[in-house]
Amino acid sequence: MKDQTPHRGDILSSQSSQHERSAIISARELYSMDIPPIRYLVDGLLPELGLGLFGGAPKVGKSFAMFELAICVAEGKKLFGYFDTHKRSVLYLSVEDHNRRIKERLHGYYEDLDSQPPANLYLSFEWPRIGTKDFDEKLESWIKSTPDPGLIIIDMLNQVRPALKGDHNYNKENDWASRLRHFAVDNEVVIILVNHTRKSDADDPFARIGGSNGVHGASDFIWLFDKDRSKSSAYLAVTGNDIQDETHSLVRADNGFWVYDGIEIKKYVSPQRDRIIEALRLSDKLISPSDLAKITKISDGSIRRILRKMVHNGDLKAYNYGEYGLNEWEDRFSLSIQDQTELEDAAEMVHKSDCDVFGYSPSDKTEATELEFADE
Repeated sequence: MKDQTPHRGDILSSQSSQHERSAIISARELYSMDIPPIRYLVDGLLPELGLGLFGGAPKVGKSFAMFELAICVAEGKKLFGYFDTHKRSVLYLSVEDHNRRIKERLHGYYEDLDSQPPANLYLSFEWPRIGTKDFDEKLESWIKSTPDPGLIIIDMLNQVRPALKGDHNYNKENDWASRLRHFAVDNEVVIILVNHTRKSDADDPFARIGGSNGVHGASDFIWLFDKDRSKSSAYLAVTGNDIQDETHSLVRADNGFWVYDGIEIKKYVSPQRDRIIEALRLSDKLISPSDLAKITKISDGSIRRILRKMVHNGDLKAYNYGEYGLNEWEDRFSLSIQDQTELEDAAEMVHKSDCDVFGYSPSDKTEATELEFADE
């Protein structure tokens, strides 16, 4: 029996509410209106209605993360062993993987547990394309025939993406994605589209998820799964209309699934910014934008834009003479103009004395302009 507690779907999908949405009301009326609060399938991460986008690079474990989400919502157990979920029936459309692989993942998840997969987790390995009559009818049939449906995961989007003529521009992509979102809201479920990320120097990490911004714009929330292939850890960055921008650290378990790595929410660093910080750490000295571009293989124009934003966000410091370094190097490298002047005056007073502490000879004014403390 479906939960009869009113929630956002009751407001957005009923005929009377649709009429109210199209009517003109005063701000005072809206202020006094009784609107139930938003509810979540995963507390703080996954609203129970709307359209979501989940992106990650190929073969880094994103499908394991999505399948784990499906299992945890179907069972009402903690996602990644940490986030509270609310039990609902789930449809997982594994249109890129075959049934043998999914069976192996089920055995991997339940091999050490004295239980079996939930009966309210449904699977399909083939599905019509989005925008077709068959797509809508099959989803509606599952929703109507299933007790308490709540979550539909489409893994992967490209397998069911609408066959559009010409370029997949913003308007075309936004049109079908908006229709899919309205379908989800009207049927009181949440639909998640899984897609690959692409190599990009985009300053916004979420812009790396494949497809045009039309799909991004129609989505209520976006999850980005980012993992270094050489490590067992990953980051899950989330953003959305009804969720707080956060980044969570995950670590991979022996069975391939993911576990929350502590309670501290760690700051997300895009791959480009990560490469810049790593290059500075390895060099242990200030580096110019052009040299950083060569080391990190980021285009010169992109790296200058990224560096400016990193300085604005407090990730790095822009030292004198157009070079960049880590924040903790402030006491080692190029001081402010005022401090340089004071030190140069002091150096003049001890002319011909040992001034190694400043890293230059007072008689050499060209070296004095690149003042640097010598390593002790």
